[in-house]
Amino acid sequence: MDLSLYLKIVKFNFLVYLTYPLEIAAYIAKYFVRIVFLFVFWNIVAQGAKYEIDTKELFSYFLLTTSISDILMNDNTNLGRTIRKAVLRNNISQVLIKPVRLIGFFYAQTIGMFSLRLILSCISLIIGLILNPPQNLVSIFLFILFIIEAFFISFSYNLFEGALSFVLTEVTGIKNTMHHITRVLSGQLVPLSFFPETIKNILLLTPIPIMAYTPVTALKQTEITSEILIQLIVGVVWSVLITFLVLKFWKKTLKKYDAAGN
Repeated sequence: MDLSLYLKIVKFNFLVYLTYPLEIAAYIAKYFVRIVFLFVFWNIVAQGAKYEIDTKELFSYFLLTTSISDILMNDNTNLGRTIRKAVLRNNISQVLIKPVRLIGFFYAQTIGMFSLRLILSCISLIIGLILNPPQNLVSIFLFILFIIEAFFISFSYNLFEGALSFVLTEVTGIKNTMHHITRVLSGQLVPLSFFPETIKNILLLTPIPIMAYTPVTALKQTEITSEILIQLIVGVVWSVLITFLVLKFWKKTLKKYDAAGN
């Protein structure tokens, strides 16, 4: 696989995006306003409910969950949206005849188009880690493991949206439903620590919190407890299972699309 080809795809799409300076400025403002709004809102809620909370930790939490969600593309499913648009516009047929891997091409194209978001996310991640640094080597190790699990789950989440475009003419309703559920239950909009303990424990058995909440809370762990071990096992099972099923679904739908002569 020629990596230089995919890097050229990233560069081309990034340069196209740079031709819209006003959009860039607006997005930078929007990105940080979103984080500040979430912090202020939940800080007010916590104070009103007389819930003891560390304001610095809360701010770093939203910096980290926002950055992880954007880097892994599970917030707006940018990779899924790129595939969906290519299918709707029938541009995917042009990609199929090119000497590139289809998923790799769309990934490179998406990274190029959303490079600014990824850059801001990396800055946000660094600031969040400075405000809420890992406790020790164990927390760093756990953070990395959960990020790997989150990557595969988020990748499958995006690919599933893209694959749906082959079988459904309109997936906007399904996509919006998926986004709203993910944003709430992954901890992007609401810290799961604000949920009742029973509901939180049930959610931790699902793949959704691994997309954002679990990697961030891993930074506060100083040892591998039985609870953390269970979360790691749950993450491995879900990431392997979901990736396998979605890739199978993707290949099946793509095969039908190609066989139809599109």
